[in-house]
Amino acid sequence: MKSKIVSIHQPHFFPWLGYFDKIVRSDFFVFLDNVQFEKNYFQNRTLIKSNIEAKYWFGVPVKKSPLATPINQIIISEMFNPMSLLSTLKQYYRKAPFLNDYYPEIEKILCNGETRLSTININTVRFILNLLELDIQILLSSELSIQSQDSNLRLIEICSEVGADKYLSGNGGKKYINTSLFAENGIEVLWQDFNVEAISYPQIGDNFISSLSVIDVLMNVGKDGLKNILKVK
Repeated sequence: MKSKIVSIHQPHFFPWLGYFDKIVRSDFFVFLDNVQFEKNYFQNRTLIKSNIEAKYWFGVPVKKSPLATPINQIIISEMFNPMSLLSTLKQYYRKAPFLNDYYPEIEKILCNGETRLSTININTVRFILNLLELDIQILLSSELSIQSQDSNLRLIEICSEVGADKYLSGNGGKKYINTSLFAENGIEVLWQDFNVEAISYPQIGDNFISSLSVIDVLMNVGKDGLKNILKVK
């Protein structure tokens, strides 16, 4: 039987290239949407390039919630003004060659009245995956029968439930993943090999800034350029 690779990640807001690189190299991708929300992280914001050629935090405000609140219960703040956010996007990327190609879909995602952060984030990722035309099964951990609260056992349960015998992890996972425990459960841990510093593409402005949101890639080189960077055939 052919090996199946799964990658698992919290739903992020218009993530960076490394996030999508993991998905591209997997047979299954699971949104880990029922774990604790991380405040002031990439779950409700992302980095784009400003008109003064600096990194700029681009995202949505959320309501205050208890510390242990899972991502799929985080609610967007009533102070969120999507048109103001979109205005910033148009201002910063007004000279980008593909702004008009992808702005309408981004506007639709942000202005559809959705109140849950996780749903907005999942919609941003699905938007990109549709452009990449990937044949990959997408699942939500909240819809699986996962019982364990232990981080390693939770991942192992997910792998088992989706029928994957290989788990693709980002290098940050080396800090906490117990590879022996995975092996005992018949799952091989693979480490992502992705060097974002080796990636460049035509970008508006005089100075190239690395490690930005997928938005920056789309605005500058479009879906074909994104496919090329991620080696999607």
